[in-house]
Amino acid sequence: MGFNLSTKFIRGSSHTSVSYSEVGDGIWYFHVKAKKAEVWGGTSHYPVQIDSSPPAAFTPTVEPSPETIEKQPLVSFITTDALSGIDYYQLKYIDITPERKEEEVGFFREVTSPYKLPSLEIGKYLVVVRAYDVAGNFREGTVKIQIFPEGIFLTRRGIQFREWILPWWALILILLIILVSICFYFWQRHRTQFKRRKSKLGEIEKKFENHREKILDGIKKQ
Repeated sequence: MGFNLSTKFIRGSSHTSVSYSEVGDGIWYFHVKAKKAEVWGGTSHYPVQIDSSPPAAFTPTVEPSPETIEKQPLVSFITTDALSGIDYYQLKYIDITPERKEEEVGFFREVTSPYKLPSLEIGKYLVVVRAYDVAGNFREGTVKIQIFPEGIFLTRRGIQFREWILPWWALILILLIILVSICFYFWQRHRTQFKRRKSKLGEIEKKFENHREKILDGIKKQ
């Protein structure tokens, strides 16, 4: 794409100019030559690169994972720009922990990928990465990070171990199941023992009855 542009020398002016609007993105070439005393000079060629589009969409990644006990996770990011190319990246993070007031930590700072975050407190954070192209356009990519404490601890939602949470209602249900199971075990055990005792008592009564009949038979024979 390009313009073939020739202008006349304007008497009394030290320069000439021309403007265009609604020019699309891309590389345009302006071919300019001057005329003086009915003589044309050589043609000069000027490439102009127009880029009003931001870089391609992207999503940062987190290592070892977005939900981790690592207090200094590693954030990686990369994208492309078809016209002017990527110039640099900027990053900042926002504390979005529900128990705390949302707070932006610092300003955007220029970084390179991968970037190791500073030591973070336990909580949730929103990491915002901006990719700037050479023309000054930028695209934002975001990722949420949650930092967990090591070991088991209690929260308002339940018992938590790293990223796994056992809700209070589930814990109560498990305890009820265990309690019912224990009660059923002892009831079943008592029932079994009762049957055994009843069976032994029946055998004793039967033996006693047989012995009594033998005694009576002996008395009758005398």
